[in-house]
Amino acid sequence: MTSWKKAFKYAFPENAALREAYQALSPYLRWNDPEDMAKAVEQYKSGNRAAFEKLLTDLQQNIEVVAQCKTSANEDEQLLYTEIAPWLLKLQTMVAAAQQFVQTQKQNDVAQGWTSFVQATKAYASLETDKRFDAAALEGLGSGVNVSHRQANCSHKSFFPFLGVLQNTALGAQPFGEKAPFVVQTSASNVTAKGHLDAQRAYLVVNHQELQPKDYVAMSFATAFKPTALQVDEALLKQWSVQVSEDGVNWTRLQSATLPNEMFVKHVAFYNNSGNSSNASARRTEFLAETATTHHS
Repeated sequence: MTSWKKAFKYAFPENAALREAYQALSPYLRWNDPEDMAKAVEQYKSGNRAAFEKLLTDLQQNIEVVAQCKTSANEDEQLLYTEIAPWLLKLQTMVAAAQQFVQTQKQNDVAQGWTSFVQATKAYASLETDKRFDAAALEGLGSGVNVSHRQANCSHKSFFPFLGVLQNTALGAQPFGEKAPFVVQTSASNVTAKGHLDAQRAYLVVNHQELQPKDYVAMSFATAFKPTALQVDEALLKQWSVQVSEDGVNWTRLQSATLPNEMFVKHVAFYNNSGNSSNASARRTEFLAETATTHHS
């Protein structure tokens, strides 16, 4: 038994469950995750998924045990939670995202797996931005010591990069069939609207045609993604109702080219909600999306 494992038998002598759970989690709360994770990932890639799924379940259960320290009556247990919370919460989010991606892969079709896929994608995207994962760090020497905050990183050697693989394969290689990166539709027969994909940018170009009242032009991507930037002609925002949705059911009207925080987009619709016809006037809407969070069939 290695020395660090021997030391655990003296930790939390009155709470064996916590001691065992914390000992099991410790190798995953650092940058380099243990060999068990690397082996499970490789087995999953080769089609043997049992080991990875069991590891996720074990991690989830141990995280739940250690997380109870937050509200424990024992001061030492509360202090433990305070010290490791950024790493523990990040690992918990990673495990949850992986489990949801795995659940998505088990569904028979895209419709069945869509909800878990969107939840997993949101969790995965939060790993670099969620303030709960900020950890304090001392910097400097002597009188120049100060406290800074940086993202806690855990299990980055094998587990973290594998989440990207899971995301990219969760819905299958061609989940939406053989079709363009996104589909453009319009209710007006006299309007020509086309979508274009250029590097990491997706464009919607509408030609000089009039939209009658209540007509629309819409673009639908293969999967929801989080744009890093959005450029919409100001005239469109003023004259039309520009709305975005991640599921086609719940819609958010844009008042500016700034998307709400953590907003994911699958559908974009431009409605002429005025009482008069409106000229589309060859305006272009542009999305700049990160490769890691964009999925096109």
